[in-house]
Amino acid sequence: MLVRPRRQEVERVESVKTSFVNLAQRTPGALYEPAEKNERQRIAVLIMHSDEDYLSFPGGTELAGRGYTVLCANVRSKGGIIYSLAEKILCVKAAVEFLRCLSYVEKIVLLGHSGGGNLMSAYQAIAENGSSIFQTEDMIVPYPGKEKLPPADGVLFLNTHWGNSVMQLLSLDPAVEDENSGIIINEDLNMFNPANGFRKEGSAYSKEFIEKF
Repeated sequence: MLVRPRRQEVERVESVKTSFVNLAQRTPGALYEPAEKNERQRIAVLIMHSDEDYLSFPGGTELAGRGYTVLCANVRSKGGIIYSLAEKILCVKAAVEFLRCLSYVEKIVLLGHSGGGNLMSAYQAIAENGSSIFQTEDMIVPYPGKEKLPPADGVLFLNTHWGNSVMQLLSLDPAVEDENSGIIINEDLNMFNPANGFRKEGSAYSKEFIEKF
């Protein structure tokens, strides 16, 4: 017999204390703490995304409001420069080390939402197994670092995607002829063109179109 677990709502505390911290060079963080001491604040949750600004991610105030210590941090950024995954992992390291320095924190849980899933999973994999797991001959872009990373005590994933490389591939549209605007479309490859099989009630594409697409 399948037993569905009962949902238990954790009682919220009266207020949340917010502090902005500098974790490393161009790596800001927002620390959310319950205003009153409690048993749950010994568990710290680290929330980061691989690209987006997550300093005000709702999980910060919501989890802190339920007694947990929460650090929402951003990966390194400057003027539109896209940093490598290896550099972003070092930002996670700085955030973990910051939480380890808090005397009342005993456990750290990494929370990866959406693009944060591949960042947090990569970090924890290296922290537990060493950087050599991403330096094998079959790696197209091997992980370049050799530094030791302090592991977290747990990882939590929320609606994560399949990784940046897969998401980039799935985002490509062969009908788009101008990547700068996305307006110029090759109608022979347009999946929304009724002539190619698009129907509001349910599309039916030919084998020829699918192979061409």
